[in-house]
Amino acid sequence: MVSLDSTALWVFNANDSAARRSIGAHSIACFQADHGVSRQWANALFCADAHGILYSSARSNGSCLALFKSPATIGALGLTNRVGSSYDNPSLLASLFLEGVRLL
Repeated sequence: MVSLDSTALWVFNANDSAARRSIGAHSIACFQADHGVSRQWANALFCADAHGILYSSARSNGSCLALFKSPATIGALGLTNRVGSSYDNPSLLASLFLEGVRLL
């Protein structure tokens, strides 16, 4: 079973125009660009102590959550076993899928 205690996490919401403006991102396009540009924004947010990014899915009408590996995110994930990669853990993938999270 996987759970996420997000109360101690700062997740940047790229869907929020005020949040984007607060970091100098003038439009959602900053987070929908090619991987190089998106990685630069992710690195800047990571360096500003963000724990992750919530952004619109490019492949569906949903949202995606990317968590940066840090002591805070590891502590917030309530896992019975430590997971090295989500792609290698079928029970984690199944739990996330049931919650509506899609991994690309």
